[in-house]
Formats: sequence, C-alpha cells, structure tokens
Amino acid sequence: MSNRLDPGDSPRPLVVPVRLCRNGDPLHRALRGYKDAPAVAARNHFTATVGSLLADFVGLHAPCIERTSGSSWDSVAVVPSSVRPDGSRLVRGLCRAHSPLEAVVRTVIAGAESEPIILERGDGVTRHLAPHPHAYTVVGDVRGRRVLLVDDVWVTGARIRSAAATLERGGASVAAMLVVGRIVDTGAAPGNARWWSWAESKASPGRDAALVPCCLSQCTLATTR
Repeated sequence: MSNRLDPGDSPRPLVVPVRLCRNGDPLHRALRGYKDAPAVAARNHFTATVGSLLADFVGLHAPCIERTSGSSWDSVAVVPSSVRPDGSRLVRGLCRAHSPLEAVVRTVIAGAESEPIILERGDGVTRHLAPHPHAYTVVGDVRGRRVLLVDDVWVTGARIRSAAATLERGGASVAAMLVVGRIVDTGAAPGNARWWSWAESKASPGRDAALVPCCLSQCTLATTR
C-alpha cells in the first residue's frame, strides 16, 4: 500500500500557526513539557501556557481565519497524540480523555465541546514529509461538518495533513489547520537562518505578544495598526 496521499485525498486547507519557534525555544519546551514533563506541576504549568496561547489567539484571530479561508467552522477536531503522557502508545478507541491537547482545546475554543469530532489512530504510519491516507480514522458521521483542525506542533505537516485528508474523505470540510507551534529549523538551510533573523528584527520589543498581527493577509490587527 502506498503511503502517499492521492490527489483527491490531499486537501490543502489554510495552515495557521499561533507561533513560530525553534527547537529549544521556550515555546518548544512548553509543547514538549505539557505532555512529557515528569512532574505533574510542570505539566500543569506548560498546559496552562499552551491553553493561554490558544485562547488569546483564537479570541483575536478567529475572524482572520474565517475571512482568509472563506469558511467558518461549526466543529473542532484534534489530531490524536502518537503516545500517551506516560510514553505508551494509544490504543485505538481507548484513552481519549488522556489527550492533553484535546482537554485544552475543549476549554478554550468555542464549539469544541458540542458534538466533538473524534479522530483515532489508523493503520497507516506517517513519516517525515510523508502523510498517509490511512493514518487516522474518524468516529461517526461527519458529512457536512465544517471543521477547525488543531494540532500542537507542525514540523513537516505530515500528521495534520493526514488527519485533514481523513476528515475530507468522510465528507467534512476543513476550514483551517491551526497549530500552536510551527517549528523552524534555522540550520536546515542558509535561507532559513536569514529569514529568522529578519523576522526577529521585525518584532516589536515590549509589545504584548497577544496583540501581534497573525500571519494571515486579512488579519484585523495588521490592517488596523
């Protein structure tokens, strides 16, 4: 079986990062720690950080996402974790409550609690730069649902693109793919390092991070400031 998505199975919804970060940055540590930190207090701290970022971003930029994507959403789905917080693999159909991101999303994004869409691990395996059309399955009937798909990290996009393909194949439409942290590897190419330096130079020192315009061309803050 090919692990490539067929053209009809590879939707390209809008990708919206809440923040860009590098390996080792504070946000990267939070995105690892909210699931993997050995101490409960540390996990709670990092979870609160992730939840605050999501709540602030969606509160300010939901209209930007809707305008740029051309679609609102009536449902929210979360890409399943590959492992449980204790390091063991998720068992299909079990342990849904153990997804820390799902718990965060349900508390900070409107619409996430009503008739949630549940994605489960499928038989396919995603790899670096290689989404798989059967990496996930969707529980129940999602035909006609307009979905905001959420994941914690984007490295190559293989996991969230696979999840989007599953939803589209089930008859849903994915309005946008929202990721808390999009990882930038500044060492991968000279251009990446130059771009990161340029982006840092454009940041406004001392500005409230929650009020920084998002990356979307139709961002309300970008057009009003």
